Amino acid sequence: MPTRPGRAGRRGGGNERRNGIRWKRRRMAWRALRCSGWRSAGRERDPVPWSGEPPHASSETIRREKASAGPASNLLTAGGDFEITLHLERMSAFLHKAILGTALAVWAAAPGVRAQEPQQLNKRPVLGNEATPFLRFDSSAAYTNAKKKVVAATNVAVSGTWNSWTSAVPLAAAGENLWELDVRTLGARLGRHEFKFIVNGEWEGGDNRRLPINLDGEIERPPAMIQRAAIDDFKLIRVFFRQSLPAGIAPTATLDPPVPVVWTEVVTEMEDARRTGYLFSQGVVTFLFDPAVYGRELPRDTQVAVAGNFTGWDGNGGGGKWALKRGRLPGTWEGVAQLDGMRLPAGEKDLVFKFVLNGNEWLSPPEDAPNALADGKGSVNLKLDLLRAGGAEIRVHLAEPLDLTEAYVLRLDGVADKPLGVMTTPDGVFDQIRSDKPLGAILDKERGTTTYRIFAPRARNAWLCFFDRPMAVTWTPSFKRFPPAEEYRMWKDPADGVWEITTRGLDVGRFYGFRVDGPPGDGESFSPDTVVGDPYCRAAANADGLSIVIDPDATNQWFKGWTDHDWETPDPQDVVIYECHVRGMTVHPSSGAPAAKRGKYAGLSGTLGKGTGLDHVKRLGANVVELLPTSEFSESTDPYNWGYATTYFFAPESSYARAPEKGSSYYEFKQLVDDLHAQGLAVVLDMVYNHVGGPNVYATIDKKAYFRLNPDLSFSNHSACGNDVKTESPMVRRLILDTIRYYMEEFHVDGFRLDLAELIDMHTMLAIRDVARAINPKAILISEPWSPGRGENKALLRGTGWSAWNNDFRYAAKDFVRGSGNRDWLKGGVFGSVDTWALNPLQPVNYLESHDDMAYIDEITENPGQDGRVPTDRDAALNRLAATILFTSLGKAMLYEGQEFLRSKWGIKNTYNRGDAVNAVRWTDRERPLARQALDYYAGLIQLRMSPEGATFRVAQRPPRNYYRWLLPDNPKLMGYVANVPALHAGRGFAVLLNADVRKRRMAVDLGGDSAWKMIGNGREIDRKGLAPRGWPAGKAPPTWPAGWKGEIEIPAQESVILMNGF
Repeated sequence: MPTRPGRAGRRGGGNERRNGIRWKRRRMAWRALRCSGWRSAGRERDPVPWSGEPPHASSETIRREKASAGPASNLLTAGGDFEITLHLERMSAFLHKAILGTALAVWAAAPGVRAQEPQQLNKRPVLGNEATPFLRFDSSAAYTNAKKKVVAATNVAVSGTWNSWTSAVPLAAAGENLWELDVRTLGARLGRHEFKFIVNGEWEGGDNRRLPINLDGEIERPPAMIQRAAIDDFKLIRVFFRQSLPAGIAPTATLDPPVPVVWTEVVTEMEDARRTGYLFSQGVVTFLFDPAVYGRELPRDTQVAVAGNFTGWDGNGGGGKWALKRGRLPGTWEGVAQLDGMRLPAGEKDLVFKFVLNGNEWLSPPEDAPNALADGKGSVNLKLDLLRAGGAEIRVHLAEPLDLTEAYVLRLDGVADKPLGVMTTPDGVFDQIRSDKPLGAILDKERGTTTYRIFAPRARNAWLCFFDRPMAVTWTPSFKRFPPAEEYRMWKDPADGVWEITTRGLDVGRFYGFRVDGPPGDGESFSPDTVVGDPYCRAAANADGLSIVIDPDATNQWFKGWTDHDWETPDPQDVVIYECHVRGMTVHPSSGAPAAKRGKYAGLSGTLGKGTGLDHVKRLGANVVELLPTSEFSESTDPYNWGYATTYFFAPESSYARAPEKGSSYYEFKQLVDDLHAQGLAVVLDMVYNHVGGPNVYATIDKKAYFRLNPDLSFSNHSACGNDVKTESPMVRRLILDTIRYYMEEFHVDGFRLDLAELIDMHTMLAIRDVARAINPKAILISEPWSPGRGENKALLRGTGWSAWNNDFRYAAKDFVRGSGNRDWLKGGVFGSVDTWALNPLQPVNYLESHDDMAYIDEITENPGQDGRVPTDRDAALNRLAATILFTSLGKAMLYEGQEFLRSKWGIKNTYNRGDAVNAVRWTDRERPLARQALDYYAGLIQLRMSPEGATFRVAQRPPRNYYRWLLPDNPKLMGYVANVPALHAGRGFAVLLNADVRKRRMAVDLGGDSAWKMIGNGREIDRKGLAPRGWPAGKAPPTWPAGWKGEIEIPAQESVILMNGF
């Protein structure tokens, strides 16, 4: 089949240190593949037009094109310079997997186009630097396809978004090797269109090309002085400019299609974003640097960054997060940021910034900058004033409300030496479109009907499509689109943007989807020939398949009915979390799960009585199972997938079900939750709301309603996954809140962990809290409080009722254990981070290892290649030492599957793409002597923590400062703490002594207290009745230390000692 036009997104991970503090940051290439899910072999997906980024194509297309690696030779001329894009063979092997294609119906639109290898191009022109009516194709240089065959062009055509890819328009021969088309004959309206050439009946490969059309129907780039024309209200358009406007202008505005204009208001005439340094609208800040206003001429390769109090005054651009790129105005640099991701430091009242050149030259603001602000310390910065746009603005007030199903072209006269034309785009107007109607497929059993609803506020038409098969299309052996068995036009309620239709009968088990048609225009992704699934469906045949109508009240062979009537979520201070993966826990034969259930929901339940899986978690003592994402996610070539590429939020993942095409995923997941509760285990779901995976049904329904966009209408990408979900939009927020209610009410889950939650606006975060706690006051709510593009926001969560992964603890503990730590940093983590970001110890989730990270045993092993599969005695000792710190600290505790028995991932840092071979838990690994010792030690620590004596470590309120008394010898590799002495809280008094040195050491200890002490932990085992120190004479009674004892205690090398009083 031909390669088709399309859209994009995905994600990945990693960590780095900055200014002494490690910030959670996922590597872009790793995130791209992790978030995408690998595509099935041989299956082509849509190339992705990311402006300014490497080209993206299908995994199969890339595989073939990499194999050919032919030189690019074809040039397209339309007046202007050439922009060179990266050859596919130079793309990261990871990044090229990041495909979120919206399938557009091109292959059926162009008669005579036949499927064969996509042709290789590695040059893309920048069209329209000068106005021209002619689109030209120059084949004087050999046109080489993916098989390195030189092809002589005998016919050339073009197809694009101006006609929704519904027909191919031929170019005429205009001389030897030259083909030409007068684009005025296309009937294309003003805007940025996308297109591809069809040479000899074959679609070219690579990204869609861009075709900017001006008011005269000619090729010309949009006016650089206009940043955007935003529909802020149904009767208001705000036009933002990158530069000041001429004084005293009286502009006039007209719209096409026509809408009466009441008046055109020049709001800020002389404001010049080149001097203020920014433009601001609808929560998006565009930083604009013009060296001319600073009296400078700079080479094009100059590195320009924004540095401010919201970046930590990092002049190097924060690893690229605050680096600027070449801008639309000649000689300028630009960068885009979401205001929600800009953190104002405590004690400061203004966001201020400067521009920095090449990491070391800090520029003072221009003398005439209206927003220059002295800091009182001899420095002058630029202030980001959120009450002004930063640049010139014209507002167009209308007499009648705009119809959002139209694509309006705005023409401004009297602003420049010729009329300016710009395509408007909806923005703040989305805040006014809301609905409370139930969405999805709703059964009415009393009336015997099924109602289908979908929120698509800008759609012109929508159709409900029924199929007799689970897929609307197939890619093997070749592409084929299946016609629906039934299709019905839906009707729209213009008041709330909801389309609906009611059918007779209860459609339980039927496969269905929607077709949605919307307005053309810049940045749109409507595709009326593409059938998309229901965003609210309770089950999907698979990520690329159709939705399935489910009866939520049914019981059947997959779900027997709820038995957890007496279940109660653990108290928050008692939470011990076991993070695990549904497939990884049981897919290996050593799990003991029946073969047909391995890697499935039923597989976890199938481990009961086997000593693995759920039996293992129970014996360990954890009381919360945190499942990696279980909402329907993008497929991959390997059955193993972490799941961080959600396609349908309400549908449990189909690959974990035994009969997914019958909708069993819905019922089997219910049964799993009931089984977990029966074993005393709470269930926390890992939800990915920050971006979506592919196919991107949400972009096909309405890209601008569901996603944050840059001023050029490309996806905002702070997730590093290709798109950022617009969580602040009322109806997107409603979708998120609906999923919270849904999983708590229909599935009885106990809580949620939100992936990259820094990208979720705080209003939505607090709304999630309110909804969840109204259903279950003990609901467990955990944030991953960072994003790769904007840093972290743990401090903003203080006192909100949200817990958060505590990377401060993680790094401090691991550094100390390696003998290179900062004890003050570790003290903060051990004391529940209440002196840094947390209000109380219920907020931090302390951990040493998670799914994102290298296995902890691999990280600390002394083996070559960091391969911990055969750990040494030293490796195991360090693991136990770190576990001692984890379970004697204040805060929730979390461990990752297998950490407790020294599970190795072979020294591979991130195993998202290593399949079952690496990721499957091998339960026989527990039989290794050091692994068994580690497992027993972890279990002993957890049992101690959960015991009446261990209530010392389970603290809900901020404790007094003397609750932990610190022991800090001169040797920085030694540290200890005495807790709850005198008794200020339930539980016993404890002394925890840590030795990260390679030699045994003696530590001076003042135990205090009013009762005798015994050693209950010697670094290798835990016994609350008392233990003998290492090397203690056999048969001699373990020692007892009297109340108030002072002296020295010996601690073995790289191990710990725990003392407890009350004897």
